[in-house]
Amino acid sequence: MKRILFSLTAVALAAVFLLLSGGCTQIEREGISPIPQNTPASWELNPYGDVFR
Repeated sequence: MKRILFSLTAVALAAVFLLLSGGCTQIEREGISPIPQNTPASWELNPYGDVFR
């Protein structure tokens, strides 16, 4: 019985840890993204590579 209670407690603590660690950071809540969203990708600027250079 103690082993089952220990296992259930460990699973519950692991679940709580995963739920709390998966939350948003303060920067994400403010809407600031570290990834540049509005810059064109390199293939958009030069779609055919170095063919025409």
